[in-house]
Amino acid sequence: MLQESVLIEKNEEIAPGLYFLKIRNEQMAGEAQPGKFIHINLGTIYDPLLRRPMSILNAQGETLSVLYQVVGRGTRIMTRFRPGDEIDVLGPLGNGFEIEDSGQNFLIGGGVGAAPLVFLAHRLPKKGVDNKFFLGMRERELLFIKDFLPEEVEFFSSHENSPRGEAKQVTDLLPPHLKTKKKTSLYCCGPEGMYREIAGLCNDCSDFSIQVSIDRRMGCGVGTCLGCAVKVKKPPREEPQIVRACVEGPVFRWQEVNIDGT
Repeated sequence: MLQESVLIEKNEEIAPGLYFLKIRNEQMAGEAQPGKFIHINLGTIYDPLLRRPMSILNAQGETLSVLYQVVGRGTRIMTRFRPGDEIDVLGPLGNGFEIEDSGQNFLIGGGVGAAPLVFLAHRLPKKGVDNKFFLGMRERELLFIKDFLPEEVEFFSSHENSPRGEAKQVTDLLPPHLKTKKKTSLYCCGPEGMYREIAGLCNDCSDFSIQVSIDRRMGCGVGTCLGCAVKVKKPPREEPQIVRACVEGPVFRWQEVNIDGT
């Protein structure tokens, strides 16, 4: 984990309310892994007080990029960042995706939360492996994500206002692809309801593993404030335990996550 003053190379609106931020720091970019995040200081002293956690969209060479949506005061302040500015960044933080040895990799994302899967797509093996990216959207405003993906990754998309007969939810896209005998790894980013649906679709599948990124509000980002608690079940313990999404997560094995709190 690093705390560095980093240089902003780009901060531009690429779709209504959606921004692409690129920063330069060779060591931070080198330590970045898919599924981890950075914690950005907004440059304000007291209001807003807390940093903003941002999933890593990609890291190449000396640069690291994130995709963020303007949803409140903090992200509105971020839109004022300009190329050449320096900002204080903490990271990379958390526990990312574990890339497995599989014949197929399914990257399944819902909305802007799918950003970490772009980074993962660039790190997956490319020879002798089928890599597929499934993206669910409210509208078609996120189709540009396809432009960030490696060419060899197959891309499938759905949106809620699709015409009758077309997929409206990302889970509608999956059933034909689940009929396989290949060992398949599923990497998921999105709402927790989507994870439950995916797990249900895979109930009758024999050689599948599922990793999910759990979204929680984060205060400190380093495990001190305990504001991002997640209930999990990890063998050999039978009873649930509480862990921190910012340290032990945000990525967990599906079978570990006790989402329903039972």
